[in-house]
Amino acid sequence: MGTKPSRGVQRRGISALVVALAFLLVPARTLATELLVPETYASIQAALDVAVAGDVVSVAPGLYPESVRFTSNGVTLRSRVRHGAMIQGSGHVVDFTPYSGTVEGFVITGAVDPKAGVFTSGAAQVIRDNLITGNGDDGIHLSNGSVAMIDRNIIVDNAPSGYHSGIRINTGASATIVNNYIAGSGVGIWDFTFTGAADILNNTLVDNPNYGMLISSGALRKVRNNIITGSEFGIYASGSYDSDLTAYVGQFLEINFNLLWSNSESDYYVYLDTCGERTCEVNEGPFDPLPGTREVHVDPLLDPVIGYELSAGSPAIDAGDDGICPATDLDGQSRPSDGNDPPDGFADCDIGAIEYLPEPHYETALIAGAAFLALLHRRRTRVLHLCEPLATS
Repeated sequence: MGTKPSRGVQRRGISALVVALAFLLVPARTLATELLVPETYASIQAALDVAVAGDVVSVAPGLYPESVRFTSNGVTLRSRVRHGAMIQGSGHVVDFTPYSGTVEGFVITGAVDPKAGVFTSGAAQVIRDNLITGNGDDGIHLSNGSVAMIDRNIIVDNAPSGYHSGIRINTGASATIVNNYIAGSGVGIWDFTFTGAADILNNTLVDNPNYGMLISSGALRKVRNNIITGSEFGIYASGSYDSDLTAYVGQFLEINFNLLWSNSESDYYVYLDTCGERTCEVNEGPFDPLPGTREVHVDPLLDPVIGYELSAGSPAIDAGDDGICPATDLDGQSRPSDGNDPPDGFADCDIGAIEYLPEPHYETALIAGAAFLALLHRRRTRVLHLCEPLATS
């Protein structure tokens, strides 16, 4: 007869069996990292409600009539096809509050004033590769200490009047804003953060009627490699009274390598005031960038069909700051590239969201594989409507 196992061995065997059974009984959901909508979850919100850090909510192309809200940190909400899935809400269409996370690849539309297409409050977010259009207030609104990367979005035809903005950075928030095309909002980018910081690099801002950029004094901002055209004021800054407009702005606004053109009132304007109980000291007017900057003031020659790509011979080609050049452009193409025709053997960063190629990208306009197209900016080119099937011929 065999030797009877000791109690210690028995306990260890039972413990191992319990662990194994517990592992098998864990719901499959907790073992997964990809939550499929609509195959497994009928709505985006249903998937977000159970998602935990590290999960990807993967959304098939289609129309999703809902406003959605993150419920956990570290979740990625991703459209499987760039601009193939449309979230159409009425409140904040995508609301991170108060969580961190990522939203990428969607058409985001339908927010009713005073709601935004994407809203954040606190934590850190990545907002990338979205088409944000048809919202009644801001396209993207950051607030209350949010720290966001806003990269490669097309933000067009949101509220076109007043202080409604393509991107608004509110008090205490910070952002890196790179490779975005922003058109048709009252303000392209409104930096109202004061204490937060912002780097605004390689964006194309077109036909935002009031301000291309509206910036309040505070922490240092880098504003480089941007195209700003078709506004009343290109860059409008504000702060406390100072007798020297240019010197004051230079304390908090690092402007260089931007192209400003056809802004009806002024490319650069500042309003400074300090008010006591009975009087205000005011100094306002156009200002000049600090000496030594390489700003450009000629027609950027934007492509007449796409509206934000550069045409051959554009003065924005190879005119940007290589030191802060992103690795890719709005369409995901590598940058910098040699944009000269014929090539001169030197790859320099272009100004704006798109790196010039002799053969047009057209990727963003055609949105490969997508069922929806919500471009282009109605004042500049043709009108292509939301939910209109994409012609492939």
